[in-house]
Amino acid sequence: MKFYATLEHVLSFDRVTYYSFKVGDSSETNEISEFEDFKNKFGKTLEFRFIFGKLRAFGRTGARENYFRFEDKAVALPPYGSISELKTLHPEEENFVDLRLYCIRMSDRCVILLNGDIKTTTKALDCPNCRSHFQLANAISRKIDKGISVGDFSIETAIAFMSQNQIEF
Repeated sequence: MKFYATLEHVLSFDRVTYYSFKVGDSSETNEISEFEDFKNKFGKTLEFRFIFGKLRAFGRTGARENYFRFEDKAVALPPYGSISELKTLHPEEENFVDLRLYCIRMSDRCVILLNGDIKTTTKALDCPNCRSHFQLANAISRKIDKGISVGDFSIETAIAFMSQNQIEF
């Protein structure tokens, strides 16, 4: 199945700029970005606030590769060990969910935030909540990687192009 995406700016910090895609299954893309949808669903949760705190922290240090968990060609937040960190920061809370935000880390300075959900299985592909978000993140990441590896564009020109044009995947 083909889908279409348009990149939009989400947030900027000193050392990182975040983008997200508006995605659709025809030449019309959704009104809100993948990240905005994620924020609308989970924005009031402790786990979302924790992930967003990580995004702000990366904004000061850069989005280093080791800050993310690897999910095939894409990456995800929160980083490994986060549930333990959350339990330490919020000992009054009893139930933490394994919330995932799928992303594409282009460089230390550029990250594309996508969507995610509560992961209920060991593998993302086995999780009914996360499977489609995991697959979308990896499909987009493969397409971008292919264009960069064959020399069609650099990271900077890819961002500029995807911001101004609808991409077919």
